[in-house]
Amino acid sequence: MDDDVLVGAPGDMSGAVLNVPDGVTNMGDISAICSAFGATPGNPRWDPKCDVTGPTSRVTDGAINMRDIANTCTHFGET
Repeated sequence: MDDDVLVGAPGDMSGAVLNVPDGVTNMGDISAICSAFGATPGNPRWDPKCDVTGPTSRVTDGAINMRDIANTCTHFGET
């Protein structure tokens, strides 16, 4: 399953089944990004699903930072 691409609501990266989107952007998703905050590839906390955006909208930048948290918060509650 590691090579599968799973698509959910914007910012939706987790659900009841770990690492599987549940269709809603909620506190679980914000928590996942916060847990990976500051990570880049090679860091043990790196989770590519949490790198949801970079300076260019919807283009990842290889870092989990405030852009990713802000983007997820913007979509909070969306399905």
